[in-house]
Amino acid sequence: MEPSCGDGVFLHQLKNGIFKFNSSTAIEFNNIEAQKASAVQLNKSEVINEDFHKFCNQTAKRFDIIVGNPPYIRYQYFDVDQQLEAVKVFERANLKYSKLTNAWVSFVVGSSLLLKETGKIGFVLPAELLQVSYATQLREFLSKFYNKINIVSFEKLVFPDIQQEVVLLLCEKNNTASHQIEHIEVKDADDLEKLDIDLLKSPKKRIDHKNSKWTFYFFRAKRD
Repeated sequence: MEPSCGDGVFLHQLKNGIFKFNSSTAIEFNNIEAQKASAVQLNKSEVINEDFHKFCNQTAKRFDIIVGNPPYIRYQYFDVDQQLEAVKVFERANLKYSKLTNAWVSFVVGSSLLLKETGKIGFVLPAELLQVSYATQLREFLSKFYNKINIVSFEKLVFPDIQQEVVLLLCEKNNTASHQIEHIEVKDADDLEKLDIDLLKSPKKRIDHKNSKWTFYFFRAKRD
């Protein structure tokens, strides 16, 4: 599932790459972009033109893998219905919704709620995930909800046109008692092709639930 598919870039990748999947569900709020995504004509794929928060609160579907690059929009720019649905997402996760919260936070929380008992998410997120105060409870939620967390950061800007530092957040839920985290730094997006997948399978550092900032694990990595 992809909670904000835009014009279907990820769907194109699924169509043109060698990937095995049973089905794909993509959500897009903007009608024009949803039409573009539908035009990709990916087999066994459904594009739903709807607000993701509403979809999240109403669907009974559960997914094995959820990926995306969610919108970076402040709460005050949501319409009233979107705000109400976003609040419901947070309440279902036993979290408090703040007017400082950005849309990407509720997209990550909502997507987590839509996973099966074992599942994975992969998101392109602003680097502020690691330490801003309004994402504190998100970090706490992810630390307890997931058993494996990998943060991939970049030395160079991935999207230089918008001057926004981003990271990849890769999380796995596997119903074990372990909660591990790892930080991996690469030069740029092209370097991802060289990334050793085995590193992602076995994060080494035990999550410290008392520490509210994930940059803590970066510093530990330098000392190790």
